Amino acid sequence: MLASSTPGVELGAEALRGQLEAQDQALALAFSGGPDSHALLAWAKTSLRVPPILLHVHHGLGAGSDDALAAVERVAEAEQLELLVERVEVQPGSRGLEAAARRARYEALGNLAPTGLQIALGHGWNDWVESLWLRLLSGSSPLFWSGPQLRDGAFVRPLIDQDQGQHAHRFPEAFSDPMNEDTRFERVWLRRSGL
Repeated sequence: MLASSTPGVELGAEALRGQLEAQDQALALAFSGGPDSHALLAWAKTSLRVPPILLHVHHGLGAGSDDALAAVERVAEAEQLELLVERVEVQPGSRGLEAAARRARYEALGNLAPTGLQIALGHGWNDWVESLWLRLLSGSSPLFWSGPQLRDGAFVRPLIDQDQGQHAHRFPEAFSDPMNEDTRFERVWLRRSGL
């Protein structure tokens, strides 16, 4: 994989972070409880003027969902942050369980966020590269060969230029989702393949 983000992505992410840090309104953080979410929260706590609001989507997929919610509730209580939670039922469609879960998550996050607030996602450079690889491997047209955008409607990715490789070590208290070890899922398979 590409070892580091491109200068254009870095400049864009720095500008986005600067804009978010200058706001006098809260930012909603999509917070799964995992290492990337903890990295996003660490940035928000030290950089934003207004405490963030945590948003959590309970997928109900596997035993880890309840454990993830419990971990998120502990963080919200310890940090004294507002937490909004929505439970969803994921029905696999023609594009599979991963795509259905992603669609349900984005819809729920949009429903949870107070009107007018932007929603920050913890996606980093590794996610950007994985998304690009998945599109390449799917045989999609070169017109669609790109990773997640810095801004997508209400969603923003302030850490898109950050290498996520060290997050688990930086945040050992983060929740480790068992589904992130299941190689039946394309993204997990791709991570394990070393591409």
